[in-house]
Amino acid sequence: MTVHDTAPITAFVGATGGAGTTRTTVEIAALFAAAGEVVTVCDAAVATQGLAGYVSDRIEPDVTSLCSAPDQNEFTDAVRQVATTQTVEGQVNVVAAYSSFEQLARAQTPEAATEFEHLLTEAAHLSDRVLVDVPPLATNLAIAAVNRAEQALIVSPATIQGSIAVERTRERMRDIGSRADFVISNFGTLENAEYSLPEATTADTVEIPSSSQGSKYTDAILSVAEGIARETVTPEFGTGFLDRLGRLFSGRGT
Repeated sequence: MTVHDTAPITAFVGATGGAGTTRTTVEIAALFAAAGEVVTVCDAAVATQGLAGYVSDRIEPDVTSLCSAPDQNEFTDAVRQVATTQTVEGQVNVVAAYSSFEQLARAQTPEAATEFEHLLTEAAHLSDRVLVDVPPLATNLAIAAVNRAEQALIVSPATIQGSIAVERTRERMRDIGSRADFVISNFGTLENAEYSLPEATTADTVEIPSSSQGSKYTDAILSVAEGIARETVTPEFGTGFLDRLGRLFSGRGT
């Protein structure tokens, strides 16, 4: 892997379970890759292990191994590529969680959280951009991810309960000395969200992400990506890339 200057790290924090945080994170990673970036998605949601669903290769070591036994595992050995590089300049890499309950428990200590911050720093040296899939703020790894990230975004379902969870998440972030840069609502619009993603139709899901098919979902994803980058993002797609992503994303809603 090529060593870069330290890349920006953005944490996607789920306000509740089932907010669609994992999918949103990978969608945006794929769009940045289509714009030519090498993007690494790191998994702080180790209990649900949703990011592992986007990896076809054996996941060993996984992110919990890196955090609980850093002397025994190399970061680069845990990196898995999930997007083809044949039709776009960039790529999406993931460092996912896929381990036993016992291993998950070992990865929840304060020491493991410190190692997770080091892991994110290493990812930032080997990528153009790092995105972190973060569960609701109730674990050491989740807090470590927010502490290390330069940007923290809240992802919430567009429901009354989601709106309440956004404000609760804001409070928890203030408690740890952080703040939300903006809020993304999934499956509709929230008044307290700066960006809203509509529910993807079946056709949209097959062609995620799409450059110019007029998909409202894809246009919304692009708006979020530009909000993160604070500049225009211009993705370019080839047929093979879309087919590959269609197989990866179809049917996944975590």
